[in-house]
Amino acid sequence: SIFLMDSAQGFRDNETTSREDIVNWAKDLSVTASEPISLAGSQFRCGGSKEYLDWLEGVLGLRDYPDNVVPWRYSNDNIAGKMKFEIVDDPLALEEALQTHGGSEASVRLLAAYGRKWITKNESKPHELPPEDKDFNIWYERDGERQLWHKIWNYAPKGNYTSFIQAPAGTKMYDDSVCEVGCPYTVRGFDYDYIGLLWLKDLVWRNGEWKFDREHIHESALRMTLAAVKREEGEMGPASQELLLRLKQIYRILLSRAIYGVYIWFEDEETRAYVESLLPK
Repeated sequence: SIFLMDSAQGFRDNETTSREDIVNWAKDLSVTASEPISLAGSQFRCGGSKEYLDWLEGVLGLRDYPDNVVPWRYSNDNIAGKMKFEIVDDPLALEEALQTHGGSEASVRLLAAYGRKWITKNESKPHELPPEDKDFNIWYERDGERQLWHKIWNYAPKGNYTSFIQAPAGTKMYDDSVCEVGCPYTVRGFDYDYIGLLWLKDLVWRNGEWKFDREHIHESALRMTLAAVKREEGEMGPASQELLLRLKQIYRILLSRAIYGVYIWFEDEETRAYVESLLPK
């Protein structure tokens, strides 16, 4: 067996597939575990750009910010750039940007961290619900008119996420690949040509550092960590620091799913301004 692993994709309280777990299982089964081989610096997503991933991890504070940011970003002025990265003004623009690629053979997906409750989880026909009963209800203004953008989380009957991941014929995702929003658990380990990210208010930039907003975190796989944070009563103790790290890892997962490009809408303006200030021009 060969395992291709990225330990930074672990974020849940109950992760059970770390390198150490697999080595221990091998020992229990009397299987010789070979020495691991590092593929650090190798990258097939993100335009094959290690520089993009270095930049992303620097922005999120998962590593020191690169001293010299290589111009990895594709633009009309930098056609040699390997990775498209664009910020849009509203959720509909996010959807529209992906649809410009979806008409070809490109695969596209809308993604978000769990900054919204999964209220349609037990619905048999969530797509048919009225807008106010869906998981995402976001008001925005365009051309002086207030509009409502609405979507559901990835539909997973009986816990099966195949319809979102693979969009087989006969599913809603096959007909419209931006009709649902995928969560971190669903898409980690997978890749798509282009992704559109809803950067919500769970992880925000405040006063020169990253902060989390517990009221906007609805990730069920972090229940134990969230309970420990609550016991710290607002202090930035070990549990709070761990939660902040997990959220950064979640955004790293989401922002490294694309092969060619990323589009982002920010729910929080201060967070948008910070990320935008670090983008290579």
